Amino acid sequence: MDSSRITQQLQTDSNEIASYCINVIQNVPVSSVRLITVSVITYQINKTVFGILLILAALYIVFFEIFKGKLYNTTREFKNEQALFFSKAQEQLRYIKFVKRHGLIDVFINRVDLAFQSLFKTAMHAQIFQYIFSGIDSMLLALSQIGLFLVGGVAVLNGEMSIGGFTTINVYFSSALGCIRYFFHLLPLHKMHWYL
Repeated sequence: MDSSRITQQLQTDSNEIASYCINVIQNVPVSSVRLITVSVITYQINKTVFGILLILAALYIVFFEIFKGKLYNTTREFKNEQALFFSKAQEQLRYIKFVKRHGLIDVFINRVDLAFQSLFKTAMHAQIFQYIFSGIDSMLLALSQIGLFLVGGVAVLNGEMSIGGFTTINVYFSSALGCIRYFFHLLPLHKMHWYL
């Protein structure tokens, strides 16, 4: 492995680890306390809505367990291909006199083109998988909102809950849902950095 490829990988890994640690130190304690507090309040207000939150959290965990290996592999492949491409581009600059002197421009252009094509293919694959992962998140979000409105709407129509009570439970539900989604998006990053 050449030095530019190693440098690129080290830079990418260190940037990701640093941003991950900053994100965890700042947000995880706050989100954890907020999730626990809002869950307790939601449980006291309406146990059915709290049950929806539990089901939603379980679904997020199941989907993460299903996709975690693929998510890690696609991200890792993309980082490796990116480092290889930058290595080939750096090689062009490093040997520019040698290339000019021996007329090897086409050979070196082909090397960069092949590296770029491989990077592009890997990037598209990783992006498609990220869209699928985000789509699952959007689907779970929509299903949870539908469940909340069905439970809350029936409770309001039956006179078991006022419209103000429904608005309050909706705010708490949205707050808890935001925390659950935050942890769902944080878990793949944790998995990636665990393997670095």
